[in-house]
Amino acid sequence: MTNPNKLSPESFAVSQDFKDRVATEALSKIEIRQPRKAEFFRVHPEHRSPALGVVTSNQQTFIVDPTVVEDIQDDVKIVELYTAINRDGEKFLLSVPYDSTNSWNASARQVAEAAKTSWVRRDAKQAQGQYVATMALGELDDPQWGEQTFEDLFGAAVKGRHIDSLEHPVVKQLRGM
Repeated sequence: MTNPNKLSPESFAVSQDFKDRVATEALSKIEIRQPRKAEFFRVHPEHRSPALGVVTSNQQTFIVDPTVVEDIQDDVKIVELYTAINRDGEKFLLSVPYDSTNSWNASARQVAEAAKTSWVRRDAKQAQGQYVATMALGELDDPQWGEQTFEDLFGAAVKGRHIDSLEHPVVKQLRGM
């Protein structure tokens, strides 16, 4: 027991293994999502996925195994994922539609490209049918990307959100089962 009259820093020393638990916890909160309204963000210049199939259900995005995509193709959207970070340091995987044949998808890709070099906010211009990148006016520091690889972030984002069979609960919900 510590003598309250004789306190020292050593008496309050804690184990340093908590750092690994904190990093793991942070990775478990990675979302696959769109930028929030009024959110300034940056995109990592190198972290990008190949084309992937995704399904969104109850505001959660699920990655679809390629062996299942054809069977549920009407519900699958093909996207690329980019590592992104907001001003609060929250990392997320930005979902950008792979199909650039419409102005919304093409402009979403342009905003993601602009975010590789500048802090941007993605604004919807309904009358023009597209997104625009609004650049931050302040002198903002470059993002702190940390040590996690794209694979680390992707693994955390899809943990428990991976459709690998037609028996998956989300597929059953989509089919009215």
